[in-house]
Amino acid sequence: MDIDFLLEPRITDEAHSAISVTANFNGFTPLWAIARAYHWDSDLIKAAAEECNKKCEVMILTELNPIVILVPKTKAEKNITTIFKDLVDAANILDIKKLHFTHYSYMKSKKPLNEIKQILKILLDPSLHTSIKTVYWDLNADFKDDVIKTYKEVLLSL
Repeated sequence: MDIDFLLEPRITDEAHSAISVTANFNGFTPLWAIARAYHWDSDLIKAAAEECNKKCEVMILTELNPIVILVPKTKAEKNITTIFKDLVDAANILDIKKLHFTHYSYMKSKKPLNEIKQILKILLDPSLHTSIKTVYWDLNADFKDDVIKTYKEVLLSL
C-alpha cells in the first residue's frame, strides 16, 4: 500500500475511492470542510456523525459522492486499533482502491503521534489483506515532520 502525505486537501470523485473522516461536525472540522466542498446536506452529515459516535462504530455513507467512511471520535488510544481495522474492513467491502484519509489534518496543538503510529502499523502491516492501494493522508504542515518521522519508524520496524 502506498501512502501519499498531502499538505493540501484533495478533492476526489474517482471510481473506487472514498473519504475517511472523523465523525465530528462541530465547528471548523475536516468533516465540516469536506461537506461544504462537496455541497452535501449538512443535516444528513450531522445526523450521521451523531449516530456514528453514539454507536461508536464505523459508518459508510454510500449515498454521497464520493463515498464517505465515518469514523467515530476516539476517546482513548485503546479504541484506535479496533476502529481503524473496521475502517479497512469497510473499505474492503466497498472495494475501495484509493482512500482519502483526513483524520488529524486540522490538528493545531495536540500531536497524537501514538495514535498515528498505531494507524500506520495497521495500514503498513504486510499481512494486511485490503483492496486499498493508495492512501492520500492529509497532514497539518505544523507537524508534517513528526508524522513523516513516525512513518519511517514504523516502516523500519516491519
